Amino acid sequence: MWHALRREGKDIARYTVGRLMKGLKYRVLYEMERLS
Repeated sequence: MWHALRREGKDIARYTVGRLMKGLKYRVLYEMERLS
């Protein structure tokens, strides 16, 4: 059970980081479009 919990936590962390990075990328692209 503990191993399953740890694996789930790792997946959640990776998913959260992926979402943050994607949001950051879109934010940067949007800012560059707006400024040019």
